[in-house]
Amino acid sequence: MKNKKGFTLIEVIVSIILVSVILVSLLTTLVKLRETYSEIHENSDVLVYGSSVSRVINNDLIKNNGIRYMTCSSTGEECDLILGNDTLRKLEIIPVNDDETKDNVIHEDVKTTLKYTDTTNEENPKLIYMKTLRLDRYTNEKTKEITTDGYNFLTMKTNLYEYPNGKDETTDILSKINIEIYNGKDTNDK
Repeated sequence: MKNKKGFTLIEVIVSIILVSVILVSLLTTLVKLRETYSEIHENSDVLVYGSSVSRVINNDLIKNNGIRYMTCSSTGEECDLILGNDTLRKLEIIPVNDDETKDNVIHEDVKTTLKYTDTTNEENPKLIYMKTLRLDRYTNEKTKEITTDGYNFLTMKTNLYEYPNGKDETTDILSKINIEIYNGKDTNDK
């Protein structure tokens, strides 16, 4: 019996193919993990922004006996509230857009500020909460490719929910303010 030294050509080819298959599957797994991480990171940002806004506004509403009356503008950029103890509040979305075009690429720099103010004293309104979000969007006019990074406050609207009171025959009304945070990715989402 002859002692063989080294590998045959077939063994080398099979080894290279096996290593290639393993590397491709690892690379695919890493790409999927990166996509999952990006999606989770974006969702986490929205949840953090939403929780921050909700906490401040809800605490103020609870402290002042809820909402007695509210109206929002047709554009969804401003809401006026009368709270249960007759204090007044204003909730505003203030957009600032800075657009420029260079080499067939449109850059939209959109900053939106959510401002929540105690307007009971009209001459001296008190700021309760302010948060600014920034959305960068690049649109390539040649390729129609759109890339975005960040978020902005888009609109606000109010909803009233009526439900029967369990204690008597009256109907209770629950007021809800929806503030939409937009990630700029899907232009049809607006």
